[in-house]
Amino acid sequence: VSTQSTGKVGEVEMSENKKKYRVGRIEAEDMALVVHYDVEEYSKGPDGKYVLVGKKPNNNKRIKIKSLTGTTDISCMAAEVVAKCKLLSESRTSQVEAALAQMQHRLQDVQYDDDMAGMGASQELYTEMLQEHVSLDQLDEVIEELYEDAIESKVRATRKVLSLCRDVSNLEFLAQHEQLIGIMSRLLRDDGRRSMELAQAVVQIFYVFSTFTQFHPVILNNQVGDMIMKMILLEIRRHNQRKEDIAKCSDGSKAADMQQRLIKQCARQEQLLAVCFNVLLNVAEDVSIEKKMKKRGICSYLCQMLDRNNLELLLVAVVFLKKLSIFKENIVQMKENDVISKLNRFMGQDQHDGLVHLTLRLMFNLSFDSELRDTMADHSMIPKLVELLKLPAYRPVVLKLLYHFSTDERCKSIFVCTDCIPLVLQMLVGYPETLQSGSKELLGLAVNLATNGRNAEMMCGGEGLHMLFKRLFKTMDPILMKVIRNCAQHDGSFKGAFKEYVQDLVILAKQTANPDLLVEVLGTLGNLTSNEVDFPGLINEYGLIAFFEQHLRSGVVEDDILLEVIVFIGTVCHDREVAPLVANSSLVQALFSLLGEKQEDDEMVLQVVYVFYRLVVHPETRHVLLQQTNAIHHIIELLADTNLEIRKMADQALELIMELDDDLGKQIRHRKFAVHNEKWLSLVDGGLPDYDDQQAGGYMEEGGGYMQEDQQEYIMDNEQNPGYMMGAGYSDEDNEADVGDFDNYFMDGQDDEL
Repeated sequence: VSTQSTGKVGEVEMSENKKKYRVGRIEAEDMALVVHYDVEEYSKGPDGKYVLVGKKPNNNKRIKIKSLTGTTDISCMAAEVVAKCKLLSESRTSQVEAALAQMQHRLQDVQYDDDMAGMGASQELYTEMLQEHVSLDQLDEVIEELYEDAIESKVRATRKVLSLCRDVSNLEFLAQHEQLIGIMSRLLRDDGRRSMELAQAVVQIFYVFSTFTQFHPVILNNQVGDMIMKMILLEIRRHNQRKEDIAKCSDGSKAADMQQRLIKQCARQEQLLAVCFNVLLNVAEDVSIEKKMKKRGICSYLCQMLDRNNLELLLVAVVFLKKLSIFKENIVQMKENDVISKLNRFMGQDQHDGLVHLTLRLMFNLSFDSELRDTMADHSMIPKLVELLKLPAYRPVVLKLLYHFSTDERCKSIFVCTDCIPLVLQMLVGYPETLQSGSKELLGLAVNLATNGRNAEMMCGGEGLHMLFKRLFKTMDPILMKVIRNCAQHDGSFKGAFKEYVQDLVILAKQTANPDLLVEVLGTLGNLTSNEVDFPGLINEYGLIAFFEQHLRSGVVEDDILLEVIVFIGTVCHDREVAPLVANSSLVQALFSLLGEKQEDDEMVLQVVYVFYRLVVHPETRHVLLQQTNAIHHIIELLADTNLEIRKMADQALELIMELDDDLGKQIRHRKFAVHNEKWLSLVDGGLPDYDDQQAGGYMEEGGGYMQEDQQEYIMDNEQNPGYMMGAGYSDEDNEADVGDFDNYFMDGQDDEL
């Protein structure tokens, strides 16, 4: 680590003057850390105290990092930087780690992109084959050698052409030499099957041309892509046939010899296949060409390559599959070839860094498919990803993958058996600046994990909840608040720890100007109970009734905030001591007004009805709700709502009212009867029309449905005994008794339906 500074570093103290350095941002720039700081100058006054006399802002110090690689231990290097730079204190270690991790991630990306763009791993192949050195002046002689019958001569001449192609300045001339390109194409078509060395040399030549887009027509116009696809298929069949022959061989010694030959042949074959796939990968820049390859089964070929051991072949196969995986049709073919089980072996820390990184990127593309995501979970992919999460170089893409897994309910419980939650918690509160590019995925992962009870208990256990709140009050991040809110919705031993922060949350709710943060704070308070909160004391101390009234204004307050306020009121109303406070306010009337204004919002209606249910429990609020509003009428109408949860909640509220108030109970039963049988009553009042007896065995209703069979039979009884109908010569007492029978009959049916 070496340092360069635009100003003096350290603390300079003279007899009368003193300088202080205040460090600000620490950023990664190329292969150096840039530390921004301000200089404050103090002068000693007559009383012996130092007084600020000047300030020099916007200074920076550049720290060069010379030994950073993809496998460097970031923590150790950060400690070294802090120790050697007098400007930095130990409290800045986390910022240095974040900047170094970002620099390392960028370095890895550059290395992988360079390797894949030029297939730098193929240099060994070039070294083996480039034994001949010629100039363009000798090209005619080389072409004559290509016409000889001996394969050895053709191989030697082809290597000379390859030597010419290594000089980029020769490519344009060679590409325009139609005779040479034609001979190369013919050799690949006619003699490529006879000699693997010749095929490899010719494909290497076309690979050099394929690295430049302007030379792609040279390859396509001479049908080189078609010949390479046929060659790949041939080599795959050869390999499979050799393995079958070994399996059929009953002689053990002969089978061992055949196995040794197969290993040697595989080594040569895999080098050829690696170059072939690189040519196809380069020309696949044209999507139309890629579609043709897909029809020829390129996905199946690539998946079969994942069983090989040649690093160059594996790298190009994974890169090609990643390119193809953005199309759904290709993913279907990958499923058929069991791509997940083949990629699973590359997920260990002992694998090549480049291969692991590329495999993670491919897995990320595949993880958008729910079926493949389930397959990954079945192959124990989550524990392996958690182990890779410990390595800074892999964290950005690993966090994205883990986030996808956290969206599945069945996968959330798997995280409990790993070190993921402690790692996520450490990244959230220990060094939250780390992985700035992946911070959204980190927070999203934490939010999803907190929706599971066991995960939440692990996250909030010990000092976890205290660390989350400490980080929250420092950053005021709404997403971090959502993590805490999701934890608060579960019951557990950690729930009591929220009691310490209730007052802080109430103050934050009243002071924050961030609507997103307010929604999450109110949601957290709404998830707490009287075991954690003294609601009456909280209301009196912080004036929550006025806060509620202020935020129960439709059209003024955002619907998200309005909904959370209603939920919080429902939680508060569990406490009996809160009832007089609510009854003496305008909250009940405001809630009743909201029920009419937000009748199209099912969630809002459901929560308001739940609050009404809580208000009915207490005598003070029950009197206000039932005597000063028309809430009962609205709740009865909700019995016919299309939303099942609203119908259930409305029915529970009405049942409680009937149980607590006999007079209202009779009215509610009559009204429920009228609402439930509204169409039947309209038919009775208007006379029963003639319907076709064949229509589903019942009478058609106005909405196109049919009355229940038991209702039809009851109507028929009434028609046969018209005196039984209400108002047909019976006394009021008889009518009242009959109404009771009607109520009991239809209420039983209604209860079953609800």
